Amino acid sequence: MLLFITIFFFMFDLIWSFLGPASPEQNISTFSRNLAFPLKVMLPKIVPGVATKCAEMGIGDVILPGLCYKLMKVFEREHAQNSALSLSVLIGYFFGLSCCIFSMIFWNQVQPVNLFVIPFVLIGILGAATGSGNIMTLAKFS
Repeated sequence: MLLFITIFFFMFDLIWSFLGPASPEQNISTFSRNLAFPLKVMLPKIVPGVATKCAEMGIGDVILPGLCYKLMKVFEREHAQNSALSLSVLIGYFFGLSCCIFSMIFWNQVQPVNLFVIPFVLIGILGAATGSGNIMTLAKFS
């Protein structure tokens, strides 16, 4: 079930960002700026010599990896006490955010965070489950 949820959000970000009615930058930023709901996290940019503006991160970019982390903690408690599945989620999230930040700086354009985070988190989970021999148990876990 977790795999389907993460792939859905990955495809949603991919389709909305790059196949939406405008350019990717306009699709991402226009959608988030026009919402009056608390669905985004505002992060101050700390770049020397640049006027202080806030970078935006959707709440789904925080909740989805948090959900993955929580589910892996439950799986570890019930099935695999000595595996590092929850740690692999945190490491994947770190590398996904790092790649997203690098691409934003390199191309000077907004990027959909889930486009980077979801593959790293899923690769981390699958790699840790395969390494610990829990891949089949994880596949049956719901």
